[in-house]
Amino acid sequence: MRIWLKRANLATIVVVCAAWAAHLSLDDSSVPMVLLHALTPFWGALGLVTLGAAVPAFAYRTTMRCAVTPGGLGLRSGASHRVVPLDGCLVAHPLLDDLLGHVAVTGADEITLRVSSATGERNALAHARGRDQPRFGRVPDDVGIGQRATITERVGGADLVVSAGSFFQSGPAAANVLVDAVRRASGTLADGPVVDAYGGVGLFGVCVSRGPVVVVESSRSACADARRNLRGRPDATVVCSTVEDWTPTPAPLVIADPARAGLGRAGVGVVAAAASRRVVLVSCDPVAMARDAALLAESGLREVESRLDLAGIERVSFGRA
Repeated sequence: MRIWLKRANLATIVVVCAAWAAHLSLDDSSVPMVLLHALTPFWGALGLVTLGAAVPAFAYRTTMRCAVTPGGLGLRSGASHRVVPLDGCLVAHPLLDDLLGHVAVTGADEITLRVSSATGERNALAHARGRDQPRFGRVPDDVGIGQRATITERVGGADLVVSAGSFFQSGPAAANVLVDAVRRASGTLADGPVVDAYGGVGLFGVCVSRGPVVVVESSRSACADARRNLRGRPDATVVCSTVEDWTPTPAPLVIADPARAGLGRAGVGVVAAAASRRVVLVSCDPVAMARDAALLAESGLREVESRLDLAGIERVSFGRA
């Protein structure tokens, strides 16, 4: 999808959206319609929607957050608290699918299960119910337990350590789609300096940036992982802060991958202040993406290119003249 914003002031945006389910086919006509509907309020800025890459339809997910019930694990029904019992899942990686029926825990409302398709490592993190102390009753011997349990995943030719308490993509398939799209959007600006905002465990800092990089992330767990993943890079800095509270460091390239709620006005202000040449915005929600693209345009950015990659991406690129 390409968007051209004709503004008198400076700049380029790239937006990448991971909001659509992996099982949708690339020619599913509902996909562009969903996107276009979300972008209707900003239609004056928009052009053609182009669909890109997708993850496999099945067995691609290496992380799942499940509800805990006395009878076992389940998933909540859409727009409901009702739990649907689960003893298997078609989109789960085989190592993860196997865990679903072999883990039992009490004192928890939910549990996050994660596996590595690269190493076979597996871990489980129980989310406490009130003041209860989670206790595992049944779990395979190879499964790491708790916040500090880690796996090592391979993305974009690099090994990334991911703690149980840190956010990661649904699996390496989606992460690789994102990395490929952001690499293409970044071009030679990836030589640095680069700001990786909402940087998580350092996915783009490691796999996209080729020079000086500042990773800004609010999660202490993810910051610790990012420092470990970027060790050996003396030109890399990890700042443990919300993006909104961070004092911008100007850089030719800013990569921003916020949570589902998006940047919002405060985040846009910081990102726009930091970017001297280009912003690559990764979004997992089309409505938030549309709002943020409009806010970035208001800040003086122009020439937006956007691409939709199913279950992987929406990328919008803004650059300064």
